[in-house]
Amino acid sequence: MGTVVDTSDESIDTDSGRDGRGWGDGGSGEGGSGEGGGQRGSGDGDSGEAGSLDLYTDDSCNLPREWLATHRVGLLPLSVTLDGRDYPSEQRDDPAGFYAAIRQGARPSTSAIPKGQIEEAFGKSLERGRDILYIGLPAKLSSNFTQVQDIAGQIAAGCTQQVCCMDARVATMGQGLLVKEAVRLRDAGESLEAMRTALENLSDHVRILFMLDDPQFLKVGGRGEEALEWVARFISKLSVKPLLTINRQCAIKFHSAYRSRKRALNQMMEYLRSMIDHAHDQVVYVLHADIPRLAEIMVDAVQETLGIGQQIAVAEVSPVIGAHVGPGTVALVFVSTEARN
Repeated sequence: MGTVVDTSDESIDTDSGRDGRGWGDGGSGEGGSGEGGGQRGSGDGDSGEAGSLDLYTDDSCNLPREWLATHRVGLLPLSVTLDGRDYPSEQRDDPAGFYAAIRQGARPSTSAIPKGQIEEAFGKSLERGRDILYIGLPAKLSSNFTQVQDIAGQIAAGCTQQVCCMDARVATMGQGLLVKEAVRLRDAGESLEAMRTALENLSDHVRILFMLDDPQFLKVGGRGEEALEWVARFISKLSVKPLLTINRQCAIKFHSAYRSRKRALNQMMEYLRSMIDHAHDQVVYVLHADIPRLAEIMVDAVQETLGIGQQIAVAEVSPVIGAHVGPGTVALVFVSTEARN
């Protein structure tokens, strides 16, 4: 029997509910405010502590800018606009303003990392004789990865260093988990090839289950997802709450749909219970897009499902992903023993 979430649709204000407690740290473990800002090439490092490898990622990873800087991971932010006006990367640490603008009717959009920024960051690393590992937003969801890969190939031509662009095949904090593991492996002195093998295996086991508040927000920038967007619009007319997952090929798939948020949340807990192994050896991430009160309810439900001592971190969905799922979205991210299909 699934965990009963003690809430009703009427008790959750989807217009944010920011009168609830802050979720900077969320439970235990790291959560952060969502994502990093726009420092460039912060993965170059000042010493040999990180070996001969520079790590880079983009701001789909949902890791705070401070965490990335501390762990010498270069952040390459995608372009985000609201009604055609640039939404600066420096403002993305606290996305409250971003979601408030969307709720008031602003139209968000995202585009690839500017070419010059990639050339500058990667070029500096190669000039210092460093190998490069970039862990990026999946090509299935965005054209950004292909652009970074193409530019990296051009820059690396004739160099002896290795440049590896890795498609995360998961998004938001799932991508963040890969970045965290990459930092651990790099600092342990693992080779680039060993790191890639380990990270690809980890990616296979990262689970993401998310619920959209308004399916009409669903916009996928990759290839072949027009049918998914059409189905999302159709479901929106039925006034149900859809649950979606990301499969091994990084295609977004419908899991189920429910007429009430309460039932949808109960199913999310049942999914967590059935898929997670060795729960107390990992952090379960609760993500939300400008709805902290619902995130708080989810934390309580996760503790009821897995035990009061479960490590849980809460983070706000970054604008890069929030532009495509809309405010009110919530998600669970964790690692399972069983690989994704």
